[in-house]
Amino acid sequence: MTIDDDTTRYVRAWLAVGTTTLPERVIDEVLSAIPTTPQLTGVGRSGRPSVLGGLRTTIGLAASLALIAVTVGLLSTRGSGGLPPAVSPTPTSLVTAGDIVGLPAPGANLSAATDAPLVLQYAGDIGNPGVGPGAGFWLYGDGRLISIRTSMEVGLAERRLTAPGVEFVRQRVIVTGLFDADRSFGGVNGFLDILLRNGDGFVHLTWSPTYPQPNLPAPSDGGSALRELSRFLADPTGWPATAWVDATARDYLPARYALCVRDLVSEGHFDLSNPDGIRARLPQAAQDILATGTAGRDGFCTVLVTADAYRLATTLAAAGLRRDGYANTSWLRYVIPDGRGGMLWYSFEPVLPDGTQTWLGPG
Repeated sequence: MTIDDDTTRYVRAWLAVGTTTLPERVIDEVLSAIPTTPQLTGVGRSGRPSVLGGLRTTIGLAASLALIAVTVGLLSTRGSGGLPPAVSPTPTSLVTAGDIVGLPAPGANLSAATDAPLVLQYAGDIGNPGVGPGAGFWLYGDGRLISIRTSMEVGLAERRLTAPGVEFVRQRVIVTGLFDADRSFGGVNGFLDILLRNGDGFVHLTWSPTYPQPNLPAPSDGGSALRELSRFLADPTGWPATAWVDATARDYLPARYALCVRDLVSEGHFDLSNPDGIRARLPQAAQDILATGTAGRDGFCTVLVTADAYRLATTLAAAGLRRDGYANTSWLRYVIPDGRGGMLWYSFEPVLPDGTQTWLGPG
């Protein structure tokens, strides 16, 4: 009997963290690999004989798959395999009101940078009702999971997985069989965007609405595997307790922010020709702070350590720049008129542990 290598690796990861659920594709493939005899009774999914006369229902999924794992020779040594916990940020250390909402307060215990590689990036709103307009996270090789808060709470959240926990999540993505190459699917009400590390590069999968890309194919199974995967990724609180070093969601407090500028000349349209001119419209004190930073993404961003980002925000607020957004928004942007009917945007983007910039607001 043979079983797909991805399935084998996933069942090993499943055993390592002790979860009690497996994707349907894994269950089907493992069951199909077990030899059947005329003495086996009952019919399972797709008309296949059930193991031991309906093993799924008589002794439960967890017990049946443990037996299956032994049957196909999958051996696993249980253990925590955990990474040492990182120094946790103080739980309430973000500014949550006023003109500098979303930035760490002065003296906050900032989250450390890391050389650990990005393992998985996820964003989507497919198959995950009740979690808000969209869920998302970045998972790193050191176990850190940094996720977008999906309520009206401010900022990003940080948790930490064990080494087997990281592998469990990674293999859960791989076992869909859809990550051997970049793929783009269409025809769904919502979106799904997954970036999975593959050696030194990444495999990218997207699933998007028919508009504006009407010619993208639909998934061959109608999307059931991707919906199941999205439900799993959208709710880390449902992952096994043994997968975590620390499952408590704490504020992710970036050690750096990027100040990014845009000229919104009309709704949905930007003038991208002169970022230096946009920065030059700031008060001189703000320009002096920006001069201490380093170049960020695309020439439109300047990366600052968080203390300088806080100084810059207080300088802009003191100069009378208007903070964009509602009182309880989780993102920080200041605006001034551009003199031709549009607006100049000055946005503070959190920098993730690997140096990636992200933006939590619209536009």
